[in-house]
Amino acid sequence: MQHAQNNFEMGRRQFLSRLGSFAFATALAPAFVGCSEDNHLEKIVGNYGRVIYQRNPDAPTQVYILGMQHQSLDEMGKKSTDEKALLSQLAVYRIGQRLISSKDLNLILEEGAPYTPEAAKTDPSLTLERAFDQTHGKDARKALGKMDDKAMLEVLGKPMKYQDDRAVVHDLGYPNGEVLLKINYSTVEVNGVDDQESSEAQIMLQKAARARPELVGSKDFWKVFNHLTDNRSVAMLENVSTYFKGRNSLMPVGLLHLSAMIKFVETGSVNIPGFTAEIDGKKFPFAPIVSKLRAENGLGYNFIVPNIFDSEDLKKMDLGRFAR
Repeated sequence: MQHAQNNFEMGRRQFLSRLGSFAFATALAPAFVGCSEDNHLEKIVGNYGRVIYQRNPDAPTQVYILGMQHQSLDEMGKKSTDEKALLSQLAVYRIGQRLISSKDLNLILEEGAPYTPEAAKTDPSLTLERAFDQTHGKDARKALGKMDDKAMLEVLGKPMKYQDDRAVVHDLGYPNGEVLLKINYSTVEVNGVDDQESSEAQIMLQKAARARPELVGSKDFWKVFNHLTDNRSVAMLENVSTYFKGRNSLMPVGLLHLSAMIKFVETGSVNIPGFTAEIDGKKFPFAPIVSKLRAENGLGYNFIVPNIFDSEDLKKMDLGRFAR
């Protein structure tokens, strides 16, 4: 992955020039693990992704869990992106579009807290829509729902900026697929579904690792990171079942969450032992993760991955059984 902005911009231009031959145009999967050839959802997802696992597909309410690659942080701690992240965000937007129009979907559940620009805390007039208009022009927002993939990638690959009434310019970073869905579909409700405590702890752990890379090699770093990931994965499914049942919803999450989520849905329970970790000479206790997924919750679960992710990507995320 290249984080430097100038390298990315050069790579992005080269990439956009060859978009027509990219995998989205040709990478239709012939079959899907746990899914039938004539599965209606596969037709909706189309050539942007593939359905890797379903449970209760005939339930009255469905949650569509879409694995993607987050925008990363560069060496300076600012938002950055690369081609794979860019394409996975395009898939989030396109699949979200199709689900909203064909599945009576009016709820997006966000990993982490719902995105609010930092500058909005001091400038209440700042909205995502205003920032989008200042970055791309109002005509672009009107055309957002009709843009082709090349134009959409240009939007996803351009950082949003906002100039306030004092002429101070705020850099809001790269938009993601969820942000563009929110901008284009004002009637779609957005809610956070994450375990905020675990999410914030994981962010702090990542920041510490960027500041001191040697921590990544410490005895329990990855044990803690993976435990927090599992806790968040389980909590997100619990929160959907508890607070949002009865409504079809789209939940884009980092690809690393899918393995634990699928196992939880498959078995209906989770029991991960607690432990005490030592990082940088300090000890931290972590409680067990114990939960049961209520079988009577009336929810169907659909797990989707963008076609940009190849077999090696899936294997790295403990999803090797779904590699094609």
